[in-house]
Amino acid sequence: MLYNEEDIFEQDDEIDQYTKALDDSDVDDIEDDMKPVGVPKELTRKKMKAPDSAFIRSGELLLVKFLDKKASGEKEIYLIDSKGIAGGSLVERYEKGLNKRFDTIINDTIVQKKLTLITSNGSSDRFTTTIFDRFCREILPKINDKIKWLNIESLTMERILHSTNYHNLDALGLYDLDLETANQLFRDGSYLIRQFQNQILSLVIKVKPRVPQIYSSEESEDKKKEDLKILQFVFTQSCIMFKNLRYLNFSSIDDHQQLTFDLTTSTTFSSNLLELHVAVHSMDDCHYLLDGHFNQLSKFYVTICDVLNDSALAKHKVKKRLNLKCFSLTYKFGLCGYTDGDLIPMLRRMPNLEELSLYFASTHGPIIDGDNLKKNFINHMTGLKKFIFDIRSTIPCYNQVNLPSNEHIQNTLKNVINNQIFSYVDYFSKAHEFRCHIYSYPHTWNFFDNITNNFPGGLFKYVREIKLHDERPFQHEFFLRIAQSFPFINKLTLNNREPQENDNQQCL
Repeated sequence: MLYNEEDIFEQDDEIDQYTKALDDSDVDDIEDDMKPVGVPKELTRKKMKAPDSAFIRSGELLLVKFLDKKASGEKEIYLIDSKGIAGGSLVERYEKGLNKRFDTIINDTIVQKKLTLITSNGSSDRFTTTIFDRFCREILPKINDKIKWLNIESLTMERILHSTNYHNLDALGLYDLDLETANQLFRDGSYLIRQFQNQILSLVIKVKPRVPQIYSSEESEDKKKEDLKILQFVFTQSCIMFKNLRYLNFSSIDDHQQLTFDLTTSTTFSSNLLELHVAVHSMDDCHYLLDGHFNQLSKFYVTICDVLNDSALAKHKVKKRLNLKCFSLTYKFGLCGYTDGDLIPMLRRMPNLEELSLYFASTHGPIIDGDNLKKNFINHMTGLKKFIFDIRSTIPCYNQVNLPSNEHIQNTLKNVINNQIFSYVDYFSKAHEFRCHIYSYPHTWNFFDNITNNFPGGLFKYVREIKLHDERPFQHEFFLRIAQSFPFINKLTLNNREPQENDNQQCL
């Protein structure tokens, strides 16, 4: 079975959302309709509005979740360790409940197609270990042929993979994978390669950064180069060794430790891959992947993490037409060259696109409005059906003469495929800048940058990180609007040196 993007990618955000909610809370109960199934009331926590998810990573929970997309609903089982439990009575009661839940899993003929195993963070508690050992020893061998999709993490993946044979497994998610483990796991002849190289169709790999160490500057640079080589090795092995791979989602948790390639090589990674999600260092790496390394690629989702993005590769190599149907580009830092850079030429190589997603900031102009989008690439994509975007543009400006109004920007955005498009503009006299922010709605990214007083509001349920910036003071009403618009944020960055003009500071 080849799983689509929504099936696999919905987990990543759910892990972060629910983990943060549980780890940051410390009192009261979760609302009744949001309580994780099977978790005793004594272990539930803060009253909050959490997303619909039971995919939890916490220092106090071991979660086993089974899912069949075709079945009605989901069935879940929670195994709780003894951390934070007062006395043994709760443990004893819960152990009795486990027997019933284990029997339910073994006898269920509908569910069990998708199995997610997440252990407590580094816990070696005897209670947790006993339950996990029992699960691997007694449960997995009895349901192994029913498991189509397995999500595991570095701490326990070896034990889980060796517990039984997974004859029908065709989707595998490897989370919190440390670099040393990854380096061994993907070598020729490893158990993972021998056992699954011909049966895995969908693969998710999330690599975690090294634990920070104190090195000299020279040692630190050598370590960084070594880590990047491991990342490239694991990615290349994933593409080459899994012969029938159709879907690959590969990234590092650290924005400053992403894939980069030797641009002088020209190896074809995979002739079968249809969909690729990847985070890379630079635009050159993006071009490198697009230029003949995946012959059948139809959907490409790329995040570029380098602030220096002038592409040498784009300037010196003739580009072929791309047959992509779906392309998503997220530029996490400023895009230095929009008009004279390589973004527009790259997009024009994709005339067959049906879905396009763009997130970037143009730091040196021009002001990007609807007319600009149509002229530069939308009019060149006659089959485009879906276009979602979040685009910020800045130009130097020393007076407010002849600056476009927000109403003018909105008029240019009419008939740009989407039903709802919002915008706001700002003139910063101290910085001598004019800024324009246009975005489609609903907003699908988990971050929203450079929010000013002119932000119009709305509901952004996917956003977890926001940045506020303005030369004018933020008033109390502004923060109320922010709280209503972003109910699930876990990180806020504020850049504003101006004091409030009213007496409501104590209310913030």
